[in-house]
Amino acid sequence: MQSNNSTDVLQRNKLSEAWYSDEKDIKTIEMIVGSMSHRIRSNPEAARYHFDLVKEIADGELPIASAHMILMDCYRRGHGVEADPSLALHHLEQALEIGSSEARWWHANFLVKNDGLEGVLDTNSSKALEIYRELAWGNDDITITSLARCSAVPLLIKGKYSGQLAAKDEAMVRQYVDNWQEMSSHHYYDLARFYSDGIESTDYSSSEYERAREILKRGMENSASPESRQKCEALLEKWGVKPVPPLPPTITQKVAEGAKVTVSLGYILAVLIIWSFIGTTLLAIATRINLYIGLPIIALLVIGGIIATLRRG
Repeated sequence: MQSNNSTDVLQRNKLSEAWYSDEKDIKTIEMIVGSMSHRIRSNPEAARYHFDLVKEIADGELPIASAHMILMDCYRRGHGVEADPSLALHHLEQALEIGSSEARWWHANFLVKNDGLEGVLDTNSSKALEIYRELAWGNDDITITSLARCSAVPLLIKGKYSGQLAAKDEAMVRQYVDNWQEMSSHHYYDLARFYSDGIESTDYSSSEYERAREILKRGMENSASPESRQKCEALLEKWGVKPVPPLPPTITQKVAEGAKVTVSLGYILAVLIIWSFIGTTLLAIATRINLYIGLPIIALLVIGGIIATLRRG
């Protein structure tokens, strides 16, 4: 099969060269296949173009987990080949046997929602949570660790509130919240409820609600989901603690601020001019008296004087 995409052609040529080499290097092949994974999974045309070579590698003598993961997704979604849940599960199991952390994470995902594997894999949220825990706490791949934590948290906090979880699970939720860059857009509201439900006090401005308030504020600012932002905002309004946006600066404030900047720049420029004159004068004196040792000392004094003056400014 031909491809008009130069990237696909280049990647296939590189993979072919590595695979058909007399001395196959498993790390090189795994790296090339892994770099192709996203495009193949997201582009049916790319999947059709690369499918035969990726299948040959998966069926070959080397344990290339990423090749099995690509085939799993192709068979599950019908990309490049007719959809076949049984074959999708087969290649997932092959990647699991090789020891792929990515395969374990996907296996847990399918145990929560067996999308594309209906009829060949039963859902089991409890088993999925066990896998997520293992990946979150005992895995060297930081990407999979982050994904596992993100996947585990909704299962951990569902129907519960802070203080009801085991210490290690509570720590996982706290770590997920503290490292908020990895937080899913849909988790802000539920996490805020996790940290606020069960509190008897209705003083929503108190320290007891501090973590919940902070999560809701982050949700309003950072969530990519409009629905999530609205839910966070609505709960803050209900509690009467919605942050008030700062008023835009008045014309007078803008003028005053501009004047400050102008004065500061003028002061710095004047200082530079004065010290430049002093430096030039000292340099002329040093040249006349031909003091080879004194010249660098004078230069250092000039530089030190400029720095000290600027700091005072």
